[in-house]
Amino acid sequence: YSTVHFKTDGGIMITGSHNPPEYNGIKTVCGTGTLFGPAIQDVYKLIQTNDFESGEGSVKKVDAVTPYVDEIAAQFQLERKVKVVLDAGNGTAGPVVHRVLEKLNVDATELFFEMDGNFPNHHPDPTVLENLHSLQAAVRKQKADLGIAFDGDGDRLGAVDEQGNVVYGDMLLLIFGREVLTRKPGSTFIGEVKCSQVMYDKLKELGGRPIMYKTGHSLIKAKMKEEHAELAGEMSGHMFFA
Repeated sequence: YSTVHFKTDGGIMITGSHNPPEYNGIKTVCGTGTLFGPAIQDVYKLIQTNDFESGEGSVKKVDAVTPYVDEIAAQFQLERKVKVVLDAGNGTAGPVVHRVLEKLNVDATELFFEMDGNFPNHHPDPTVLENLHSLQAAVRKQKADLGIAFDGDGDRLGAVDEQGNVVYGDMLLLIFGREVLTRKPGSTFIGEVKCSQVMYDKLKELGGRPIMYKTGHSLIKAKMKEEHAELAGEMSGHMFFA
């Protein structure tokens, strides 16, 4: 988001994603695209051969969260107050989501919104069912409309319905796709190899153009540009809105 908003030439995100605290890594952005496959190997070769550019630069701190929160919240006008439980798993999503919720017509219950890289409550991976137990229990207890769980660096989500049943990634994609088709008939959608045939068949039945593609967020982003897709998603909970 920051690289697009601030019109930078590139970006690096330091993240362990949903991995245990002893692991860390970086996600790289070049222009507005991501690096993957052979391009990452090219960077590795530059490092090995010490083939670096030299020059002068400057550093300044900017607030990327405020414009992000404003932009996200502005997209939703909820006609009735929605009762929702959210589990941030002590990852990075909590403080940002809290600010989004303040601008929406929601009655929100926040679970584990304090950032803590030791993840004292459960591991922040919403695709592992045991990590959703707290969310499911809270949704049932609060009689909420739904529950949402985030992963460690906030780019994946898991969801449960009002009864606490898990709604998997391919079904989320189908729900979102159904809404998109009411506004943009004939839209192209990209799923990956682990998504169910039900999802592909239903999107086609509704007039969409679903494509099965490789797993991996960098690969899917590139394919979205190539196909001019409106929406893509993975079973892992990555969702991509064009």
